[in-house]
Amino acid sequence: MYNWNYMRDGDDKYDRLRLYLQEKTGESIISIKRLSAKILFVEGVTKNWLLKPFNSAQNLSNQIVLTNCLRQNNFMQTYQFHPIHQNDAILWDQQLWGLFDYLEPKINDPFHYGTMENRIEALDLMRKFHNTSEEIIKELVYLRPYQLENKWRQRFLTFTSHASNIRLWIGIKSYQALLDYGSKSMQGLALHLKSDEEEVVLHGDLAHHNFFRHANGILYLVDFDLMGKGPRLADELQIANRILPSINWSFIKLMEQNHFSQYSSSLPFLYGLLFPSDLFREWNRFLYSSMAQQQQLWPFLYDLTVNQWTLRIRFYERVEKEIALLEGNN
Repeated sequence: MYNWNYMRDGDDKYDRLRLYLQEKTGESIISIKRLSAKILFVEGVTKNWLLKPFNSAQNLSNQIVLTNCLRQNNFMQTYQFHPIHQNDAILWDQQLWGLFDYLEPKINDPFHYGTMENRIEALDLMRKFHNTSEEIIKELVYLRPYQLENKWRQRFLTFTSHASNIRLWIGIKSYQALLDYGSKSMQGLALHLKSDEEEVVLHGDLAHHNFFRHANGILYLVDFDLMGKGPRLADELQIANRILPSINWSFIKLMEQNHFSQYSSSLPFLYGLLFPSDLFREWNRFLYSSMAQQQQLWPFLYDLTVNQWTLRIRFYERVEKEIALLEGNN
């Protein structure tokens, strides 16, 4: 459930913002409430909106162009930005803001990767998004390349910079195992990943919370802050990594999904599966957090690192066998 009282800023501030938005957009606005740390809920007479800060005009512009082009090409499963953005900017409190559709959530049914039906639905929606983006990518002139190898290398280096702390938490043997798998993965990608792969728009953050179950039952794709352009493989590997804990790190169950079965002979995909992206990401986040935040993050991190360790290593060993078979046949 949404917490409407989260981080109150004062009624006067919101009332001034309400009047400002009314003047800017021509919408009749009843109230504005904080929905989360960054997002405001804008209640209108005829329609509701969300208001979100953007770190750059280019990022906002890219998302406006993307969502408009998606809609023009019959991809309806995301939000639209308010028409005000076609010729004006929303500047408030020394910040650039984007105003876009509020999607009514299906009550008590948040999306998760825990069921086969949900996983299939998310994979189908991702494929539909990629296929549609092939038709519109030329419109996104200023969209940055999504450099998977560089991103992973930076995540790997950040993880190793915390070596002394992490070894205390998980032990030298486990720490070294993660480094070995990370190194092997990056070396394999560098060797086998083709530079001439067809580019699509990549979402860049396919966590479960960026799939949204609408009140009408339809699944939507939201939050394009990390989008870029590149080969589909980057999103494919990310969503596979997100799904694996939900299927107990089963290689067989992963490849049984029709979407992933096409990669059974793909060395770039298999090498990519060896990269412990989730552990590197979450440990880096944990060690940069405050003590209070660490206390909140620790149960999840403990489960990801310790409780899932045996299944994870068994999965990596199976992937290594598949790689060895393919390389032995070449």
